[in-house]
Amino acid sequence: LDNVMTQIDGIGEVANTDDSRNNINTVYKSYRKLHKTEQGNVGNISTLKTRIDEYKSFSGGGDINLNGETNVLDIVVLKKLTKGTGEENFMCDLNFDGYISKEDISSLRTVLLGQ
Repeated sequence: LDNVMTQIDGIGEVANTDDSRNNINTVYKSYRKLHKTEQGNVGNISTLKTRIDEYKSFSGGGDINLNGETNVLDIVVLKKLTKGTGEENFMCDLNFDGYISKEDISSLRTVLLGQ
């Protein structure tokens, strides 16, 4: 738990770079590995959410496949993840509820329709 909070504090300034994306994704995966009870005790979770939102702003908010843009291909990848196949990353949990689900697909559709 302490390690995850330290990692969150260490994210620093977010940029539209592979290093920034990889750093956030590593921290997000560490957070997701915690038990749900431990996740509830992460005191700086709002910082992680802010850093994720900052990174998402570079690509329109739904770059699920991490290719630098939000498009229909992201829906395909997200649907595979909701079926339990594929590698998830911090961009997949669009509503930041801790789950990759049909609600995230709905959120992605909203992002795509708003473009």
